[in-house]
Amino acid sequence: EIVGAGHASTTGRFDEEHLFYLMSRGIAESDARRLVIRGFFAEVINEIPVEAIRDRLMKRIEDELVRVGR
Repeated sequence: EIVGAGHASTTGRFDEEHLFYLMSRGIAESDARRLVIRGFFAEVINEIPVEAIRDRLMKRIEDELVRVGR
């Protein structure tokens, strides 16, 4: 169970409010989506106490976002 994640993504739904906010500030939709996704994962990954594992997980997430075009 993920407690305290401030993103609607925790319910399985992409957070359209965060997306709208970022886009209203001039950020392109693809970049805004990437930021919201990164933010969701960062909240969870930052709880991992081992820096090397955190770095490796974030790298894999970044690689996957690039692979799927996000």
